[in-house]
Amino acid sequence: MAIGSVMSLDVPAGWQVIRQPPFTSTQQGSDGQVCLHQPGDTHAVFGCAGIAIYYGIHLPGAHTNPYAPDRPDGWYPATDVQQCPYGPAQVDGQLNGIETKPGLSKGLRPVGRHRADWNRWTATCVRGEYFHPQAWFLPQSRVVIFDYVGHPETTAVLASARFAADGDALPAMPAYLSAHLVSQSGYSMSVQPFTTYGNDAAGKAYAKAHKLPYPFLDDHLDVDMGSVRTITLTVNTACLGNIVLTGQNADDLPVPCSAYTGHKDLTMGFWVHGGTAESVTELYRP
Repeated sequence: MAIGSVMSLDVPAGWQVIRQPPFTSTQQGSDGQVCLHQPGDTHAVFGCAGIAIYYGIHLPGAHTNPYAPDRPDGWYPATDVQQCPYGPAQVDGQLNGIETKPGLSKGLRPVGRHRADWNRWTATCVRGEYFHPQAWFLPQSRVVIFDYVGHPETTAVLASARFAADGDALPAMPAYLSAHLVSQSGYSMSVQPFTTYGNDAAGKAYAKAHKLPYPFLDDHLDVDMGSVRTITLTVNTACLGNIVLTGQNADDLPVPCSAYTGHKDLTMGFWVHGGTAESVTELYRP
Protein backbone atom coordinates (compact mmCIF):
# COMPACT_ATOMS: atom_id res chain seq x y z
CA MET A 1 0.00 0.00 0.00
CA ALA A 2 1.42 3.37 -1.07
CA ILE A 3 1.77 6.26 1.37
CA GLY A 4 1.85 9.10 -1.14
CA SER A 5 4.99 8.89 -3.25
CA VAL A 6 7.19 8.49 -0.15
CA MET A 7 6.85 4.96 1.20
CA SER A 8 4.72 1.83 1.29
CA LEU A 9 3.52 -0.59 3.96
CA ASP A 10 2.08 -4.10 3.96
CA VAL A 11 -1.52 -4.11 5.20
CA PRO A 12 -2.51 -6.95 7.58
CA ALA A 13 -4.88 -9.49 6.04
CA GLY A 14 -8.49 -8.40 6.47
CA TRP A 15 -7.64 -4.80 7.35
CA GLN A 16 -9.06 -1.93 5.30
CA VAL A 17 -7.35 1.17 3.95
CA ILE A 18 -9.23 4.43 4.55
CA ARG A 19 -7.76 7.53 2.90
CA GLN A 20 -8.87 11.10 3.31
CA PRO A 21 -9.62 13.03 0.10
CA PRO A 22 -6.85 15.34 -1.09
CA PHE A 23 -7.33 19.02 -0.33
CA THR A 24 -6.84 19.77 -4.03
CA SER A 25 -5.99 17.62 -7.01
CA THR A 26 -2.49 19.14 -7.07
CA GLN A 27 -1.80 17.80 -3.57
CA GLN A 28 -2.85 14.23 -4.36
CA GLY A 29 0.03 11.89 -3.64
CA SER A 30 2.04 14.51 -1.73
CA ASP A 31 -0.10 15.30 1.32
CA GLY A 32 -2.70 13.28 3.12
CA GLN A 33 -3.94 10.93 5.82
CA VAL A 34 -4.43 7.16 5.81
CA CYS A 35 -6.07 4.96 8.43
CA LEU A 36 -5.34 1.23 8.47
CA HIS A 37 -8.56 -0.05 10.01
CA GLN A 38 -9.22 -3.46 11.50
CA PRO A 39 -12.92 -4.19 10.82
CA GLY A 40 -14.82 -4.61 14.06
CA ASP A 41 -12.39 -2.47 16.06
CA THR A 42 -14.43 0.28 17.72
CA HIS A 43 -11.57 1.90 19.63
CA ALA A 44 -11.37 4.97 17.41
CA VAL A 45 -9.23 7.95 18.39
CA PHE A 46 -9.41 11.06 16.17
CA GLY A 47 -11.48 9.06 13.70
CA CYS A 48 -9.11 6.12 13.27
CA ALA A 49 -9.55 2.71 14.88
CA GLY A 50 -6.20 1.28 13.86
CA ILE A 51 -2.95 2.81 12.64
CA ALA A 52 -3.14 6.47 11.54
CA ILE A 53 -0.54 7.75 9.07
CA TYR A 54 -0.02 11.39 8.06
CA TYR A 55 2.38 12.44 5.32
CA GLY A 56 3.46 15.57 3.51
CA ILE A 57 2.90 19.20 4.34
CA HIS A 58 0.72 19.01 7.45
CA LEU A 59 1.71 16.63 10.24
CA PRO A 60 -0.57 17.19 13.26
CA GLY A 61 0.97 17.63 16.70
CA ALA A 62 0.01 18.96 20.11
CA HIS A 63 -3.06 21.22 20.09
CA THR A 64 -2.99 22.28 16.40
CA ASN A 65 0.81 22.69 16.34
CA PRO A 66 2.91 20.88 13.73
CA TYR A 67 4.19 17.54 14.97
CA ALA A 68 7.52 17.56 16.80
CA PRO A 69 9.00 14.71 18.83
CA ASP A 70 9.39 14.62 22.60
CA ARG A 71 6.57 17.07 23.37
CA PRO A 72 3.96 16.52 26.10
CA ASP A 73 0.60 15.69 24.50
CA GLY A 74 2.34 15.53 21.12
CA TRP A 75 -0.19 12.90 19.99
CA TYR A 76 -3.24 15.07 20.83
CA PRO A 77 -4.04 17.58 18.03
CA ALA A 78 -7.39 18.77 19.40
CA THR A 79 -8.06 21.79 21.61
CA ASP A 80 -11.17 20.24 23.22
CA VAL A 81 -11.95 17.02 25.07
CA GLN A 82 -12.36 14.03 22.75
CA GLN A 83 -14.41 10.92 23.42
CA CYS A 84 -12.57 8.04 25.03
CA PRO A 85 -12.08 4.96 22.84
CA TYR A 86 -13.22 2.70 25.70
CA GLY A 87 -16.59 2.45 27.38
CA PRO A 88 -19.80 4.37 26.69
CA ALA A 89 -19.96 7.83 25.15
CA GLN A 90 -21.23 9.27 28.43
CA VAL A 91 -20.78 8.48 32.12
CA ASP A 92 -23.36 9.90 34.56
CA GLY A 93 -24.57 12.27 31.87
CA GLN A 94 -21.08 13.62 31.15
CA LEU A 95 -18.83 12.99 28.17
CA ASN A 96 -16.57 10.03 28.74
CA GLY A 97 -13.59 12.07 27.64
CA ILE A 98 -9.88 11.48 27.22
CA GLU A 99 -7.59 12.81 29.92
CA THR A 100 -3.92 13.17 29.04
CA LYS A 101 -1.40 12.36 31.76
CA PRO A 102 2.17 13.54 32.37
CA GLY A 103 5.07 11.35 31.40
CA LEU A 104 6.78 10.54 28.12
CA SER A 105 8.90 7.66 26.82
CA LYS A 106 11.18 8.36 23.88
CA GLY A 107 13.85 6.80 21.73
CA LEU A 108 14.57 5.57 18.23
CA ARG A 109 12.57 2.70 16.73
CA PRO A 110 12.84 1.03 13.30
CA VAL A 111 10.45 1.72 10.44
CA GLY A 112 11.72 -0.52 7.65
CA ARG A 113 15.43 0.27 7.23
CA HIS A 114 14.96 3.73 8.72
CA ARG A 115 14.96 4.84 12.34
CA ALA A 116 12.11 6.97 13.60
CA ASP A 117 11.78 9.28 16.59
CA TRP A 118 9.50 7.22 18.82
CA ASN A 119 7.31 8.54 21.64
CA ARG A 120 4.86 6.87 23.99
CA TRP A 121 2.39 8.76 26.19
CA THR A 122 -0.28 7.87 28.77
CA ALA A 123 -3.96 8.75 28.64
CA THR A 124 -6.99 7.73 30.67
CA CYS A 125 -10.76 7.71 30.38
CA VAL A 126 -13.24 9.07 32.91
CA ARG A 127 -13.93 5.53 34.14
CA GLY A 128 -10.21 4.87 34.68
CA GLU A 129 -9.18 2.88 31.58
CA TYR A 130 -5.56 3.50 30.56
CA PHE A 131 -4.13 3.49 27.07
CA HIS A 132 -0.76 4.46 25.62
CA PRO A 133 -0.64 6.41 22.34
CA GLN A 134 2.57 5.95 20.36
CA ALA A 135 4.08 7.88 17.46
CA TRP A 136 6.87 7.18 14.96
CA PHE A 137 8.19 10.35 13.28
CA LEU A 138 10.30 10.34 10.12
CA PRO A 139 11.31 14.00 9.60
CA GLN A 140 13.16 13.54 6.31
CA SER A 141 10.29 11.57 4.78
CA ARG A 142 7.69 13.92 6.30
CA VAL A 143 5.68 11.06 7.82
CA VAL A 144 4.25 10.54 11.30
CA ILE A 145 2.51 7.28 12.30
CA PHE A 146 0.22 6.94 15.31
CA ASP A 147 -1.00 3.80 17.08
CA TYR A 148 -3.23 5.26 19.76
CA VAL A 149 -4.32 2.16 21.69
CA GLY A 150 -1.74 -0.48 20.72
CA HIS A 151 -2.18 -3.19 18.09
CA PRO A 152 -0.06 -6.36 18.06
CA GLU A 153 0.27 -6.07 14.27
CA THR A 154 1.90 -2.62 14.33
CA THR A 155 5.49 -3.82 14.70
CA ALA A 156 5.20 -6.06 11.64
CA VAL A 157 3.44 -3.32 9.63
CA LEU A 158 6.24 -0.83 10.33
CA ALA A 159 8.94 -3.43 9.64
CA SER A 160 7.48 -3.85 6.14
CA ALA A 161 8.11 -0.19 5.22
CA ARG A 162 9.86 0.54 1.93
CA PHE A 163 11.04 4.00 0.87
CA ALA A 164 11.32 5.65 -2.51
CA ALA A 165 14.42 7.49 -1.28
CA ASP A 166 16.14 4.09 -0.89
CA GLY A 167 15.36 3.17 -4.48
CA ASP A 168 12.57 0.79 -3.48
CA ALA A 169 9.82 0.27 -6.04
CA LEU A 170 6.53 1.45 -4.58
CA PRO A 171 3.04 0.29 -5.57
CA ALA A 172 0.91 2.69 -7.54
CA MET A 173 -0.98 5.29 -5.56
CA PRO A 174 -4.75 4.86 -6.03
CA ALA A 175 -6.49 7.66 -7.89
CA TYR A 176 -9.07 9.86 -6.19
CA LEU A 177 -12.44 10.21 -7.92
CA SER A 178 -15.45 12.28 -6.89
CA ALA A 179 -18.73 11.13 -8.42
CA HIS A 180 -22.49 10.93 -8.05
CA LEU A 181 -24.06 7.51 -7.66
CA VAL A 182 -26.16 6.49 -10.67
CA SER A 183 -27.00 2.93 -9.58
CA GLN A 184 -25.63 -0.01 -7.60
CA SER A 185 -26.10 -3.72 -8.03
CA GLY A 186 -24.26 -6.01 -5.67
CA TYR A 187 -20.55 -5.25 -5.89
CA SER A 188 -20.85 -3.00 -8.94
CA MET A 189 -21.52 0.76 -8.94
CA SER A 190 -22.30 3.04 -11.86
CA VAL A 191 -21.15 6.57 -11.10
CA GLN A 192 -20.98 9.95 -12.83
CA PRO A 193 -17.59 11.61 -12.20
CA PHE A 194 -17.50 15.34 -11.52
CA THR A 195 -15.02 18.05 -10.66
CA THR A 196 -15.71 20.78 -8.12
CA TYR A 197 -15.12 24.48 -8.60
CA GLY A 198 -15.01 26.78 -5.59
CA ASN A 199 -15.32 30.51 -5.10
CA ASP A 200 -11.76 31.13 -6.15
CA ALA A 201 -9.86 32.19 -9.26
CA ALA A 202 -10.47 28.92 -11.11
CA GLY A 203 -14.16 28.93 -10.20
CA LYS A 204 -14.57 32.54 -11.26
CA ALA A 205 -12.93 31.82 -14.62
CA TYR A 206 -15.18 28.80 -15.18
CA ALA A 207 -18.31 30.79 -14.33
CA LYS A 208 -17.28 33.60 -16.68
CA ALA A 209 -16.51 31.18 -19.53
CA HIS A 210 -19.88 29.44 -19.16
CA LYS A 211 -21.91 32.56 -18.29
CA LEU A 212 -22.90 31.23 -14.85
CA PRO A 213 -23.82 33.21 -11.74
CA TYR A 214 -20.87 33.82 -9.41
CA PRO A 215 -20.12 33.42 -6.50
CA PHE A 216 -21.50 29.87 -6.47
CA LEU A 217 -24.34 28.87 -4.18
CA ASP A 218 -22.97 26.97 -1.12
CA ASP A 219 -19.46 28.06 -2.19
CA HIS A 220 -19.03 25.33 -4.80
CA LEU A 221 -20.24 24.00 -8.14
CA ASP A 222 -20.03 20.34 -9.22
CA VAL A 223 -19.54 19.86 -12.97
CA ASP A 224 -19.92 16.44 -14.61
CA MET A 225 -16.72 15.25 -16.28
CA GLY A 226 -16.71 12.45 -18.84
CA SER A 227 -19.08 9.52 -19.09
CA VAL A 228 -20.56 7.20 -16.48
CA ARG A 229 -18.00 4.79 -15.00
CA THR A 230 -18.33 1.35 -13.42
CA ILE A 231 -16.61 0.90 -10.05
CA THR A 232 -16.14 -2.56 -8.55
CA LEU A 233 -16.29 -3.12 -4.78
CA THR A 234 -14.70 -6.05 -2.97
CA VAL A 235 -15.00 -7.56 0.50
CA ASN A 236 -11.99 -5.41 1.50
CA THR A 237 -13.45 -2.11 0.25
CA ALA A 238 -13.92 0.29 3.16
CA CYS A 239 -17.38 1.89 2.92
CA LEU A 240 -18.08 4.99 5.01
CA GLY A 241 -21.08 7.22 5.60
CA ASN A 242 -22.03 10.63 6.95
CA ILE A 243 -25.44 12.29 7.23
CA VAL A 244 -27.51 10.42 4.60
CA LEU A 245 -26.27 6.94 5.42
CA THR A 246 -25.84 7.26 9.19
CA GLY A 247 -28.68 9.63 10.06
CA GLN A 248 -26.31 11.94 11.92
CA ASN A 249 -23.63 14.50 11.22
CA ALA A 250 -20.87 11.94 11.49
CA ASP A 251 -17.30 11.79 10.26
CA ASP A 252 -16.82 8.77 8.03
CA LEU A 253 -18.52 6.03 10.06
CA PRO A 254 -18.18 2.49 8.68
CA VAL A 255 -21.33 1.27 6.90
CA PRO A 256 -22.13 -1.85 4.86
CA CYS A 257 -21.33 -1.23 1.21
CA SER A 258 -24.92 -2.25 0.44
CA ALA A 259 -26.08 0.89 2.32
CA TYR A 260 -25.46 3.00 -0.81
CA THR A 261 -28.09 1.09 -2.82
CA GLY A 262 -31.06 3.25 -3.72
CA HIS A 263 -29.39 6.58 -2.94
CA LYS A 264 -29.25 7.88 -6.50
CA ASP A 265 -27.18 11.07 -6.96
CA LEU A 266 -25.44 10.56 -3.61
CA THR A 267 -22.17 12.51 -3.67
CA MET A 268 -19.28 10.14 -3.07
CA GLY A 269 -15.50 10.02 -2.96
CA PHE A 270 -13.59 6.98 -4.24
CA TRP A 271 -10.00 5.80 -4.02
CA VAL A 272 -9.62 3.41 -6.93
CA HIS A 273 -6.97 1.14 -8.45
CA GLY A 274 -8.09 0.81 -12.05
CA GLY A 275 -11.78 0.10 -11.64
CA THR A 276 -11.64 -1.39 -8.12
CA ALA A 277 -12.42 0.74 -5.06
CA GLU A 278 -10.06 0.72 -2.10
CA SER A 279 -12.57 2.87 -0.21
CA VAL A 280 -15.88 4.66 -0.81
CA THR A 281 -17.06 7.62 1.28
CA GLU A 282 -20.30 9.57 1.34
CA LEU A 283 -19.21 13.19 0.93
CA TYR A 284 -20.98 15.67 3.16
CA ARG A 285 -21.94 18.69 1.05
CA PRO A 286 -23.56 21.45 3.17
